[in-house]
Amino acid sequence: MVDKVIQVITPVPDSQYRLRACAVCRGEAAYVLRRNGGSDLWQVECGCGCKGGNAWTRHGAQILWNQMQMEAGA
Repeated sequence: MVDKVIQVITPVPDSQYRLRACAVCRGEAAYVLRRNGGSDLWQVECGCGCKGGNAWTRHGAQILWNQMQMEAGA
């Protein structure tokens, strides 16, 4: 089964949903909401293909992404 993209949101830099730059390419990432099986899950993705973990909320995806980038040294 292929995941269906429902929504893509690029956060405003000074919003509460700001994201750290990608540790791989230093590019900007966006929030992607996908239908995954029977669930709608948020994930942060960069154009280079780097992806964060799946979360039930956009805030949850933000935390997973920002922690991953901090640990990678971004």
